[in-house]
Amino acid sequence: MTVHTGRSLNAERLDTGRHNLKCWPLAIAFLLLYIPMFHYFEPIAGLVEWIVDQSIALGRSIPGHPYDTELWTVGDGGMLGSLLTLLLFPVSMILQLAWDMLLDLPHIVFSLLFILVIPAAVILLVLLFPVILAITVPDWKHKPENWRVLEAGVEGERAALGWASGLPMDGHVFANLFIEHNGRRSETDLITVTRGGVYVIEVKNYSGVVKGGPNSERLRRYRRLPDGSLEEKEDCYNPMRQVKTHVHNLAGYLRENGVNVFVTGRVLFTNPEMELSLAYPCAEACTWDERSELERELGEGSARTRLDDAQIARIAQLLDEAISRFSGGTA
Repeated sequence: MTVHTGRSLNAERLDTGRHNLKCWPLAIAFLLLYIPMFHYFEPIAGLVEWIVDQSIALGRSIPGHPYDTELWTVGDGGMLGSLLTLLLFPVSMILQLAWDMLLDLPHIVFSLLFILVIPAAVILLVLLFPVILAITVPDWKHKPENWRVLEAGVEGERAALGWASGLPMDGHVFANLFIEHNGRRSETDLITVTRGGVYVIEVKNYSGVVKGGPNSERLRRYRRLPDGSLEEKEDCYNPMRQVKTHVHNLAGYLRENGVNVFVTGRVLFTNPEMELSLAYPCAEACTWDERSELERELGEGSARTRLDDAQIARIAQLLDEAISRFSGGTA
């Protein structure tokens, strides 16, 4: 199988969060260095500009990050640094004035006031810390809502791609591909194009017990407790309905480009410990233990799904074009 990869939104969200964590030490270093240097204005300006430049450079290394855009051109660090310096300038001047006044006072009075000024300066800087973060750390408020959920999603995508790329058949597998049809864009986890047909595979790495109807809008998720009972967790949008949207968009995209073929949708649950309990049998759903049946289906297909070599080549070309258009991935 030839592997073609696009952009994974889950992986990018994790990368963005990790980037923000890398920037935190820069912002904290700035705060700590500002305290002993509060009466030296010029060094602070240079330090701020350097910190912001480093933050932007890190952000640009992540595709899709807010700093990975033409709006952020060379010299932005200087601009943002100047804004931050202007913001802190009144604080710097107040502290400088207080310091000069203290030096002119008798030793005892100086000591008493010094004890008051230093905590006041620290409190003021702590209050300004969110402003410092907002400028030096991109998306500092953005944290993945649930890191474990995102990490599980990325793990599932990688497991499914590893399985699909090792299938003993000729063809193509496309990972994290954006498809647009009639103004609606969807991100597909996997698309396989083989002699057996075109299959859109939605990947879910759920844990616990999943129950519901194949056509219901949402599925219920449960956690199995040590005594064997079930504790209800959050429900989720039904992936069997989700994959139908992907199938519709992909079939429409291919049809717009002169390829009229049948597209099949499947949902692959990659967690081997997950228990799937549907109200009635559903052809779209496939657990990890059942993936051999999905493998057979991908290879053999049916009379209405099978493709010839010319169709496979044309579909692969169109999907490569979609990768280039929307995600800048690689083949």
